[in-house]
Amino acid sequence: MKHLLPPRPAGAAAMLRGCPDANVVFAWHVGFEGLDTFGGILRAISSRMPPIRFHLRRVERAEIPSNSITDTEELTKWLDNEWMRMDREVDEALEARNEKRRNHHG
Repeated sequence: MKHLLPPRPAGAAAMLRGCPDANVVFAWHVGFEGLDTFGGILRAISSRMPPIRFHLRRVERAEIPSNSITDTEELTKWLDNEWMRMDREVDEALEARNEKRRNHHG
């Protein structure tokens, strides 16, 4: 993965077991790059920041593999697939933003 840290299957399994009827919400964002230090925040405040984009996707509980609550391998496989999907979406969002910048400045 280029943009995301790997998922934590043990925590996800505990949440799914603890609330067996709950849906799952996946979220990612772009636009906070460079805001990880105080200097980065100061630079961002003094210049035009790129738009911040949030993406949320709800997965109905019925769409989650039913045996993933008890089968850690199945849950890990499902989460890995979802994380890879989000990583691709983040990559596409960053590329679209960078393309827009190139066209605007160039």
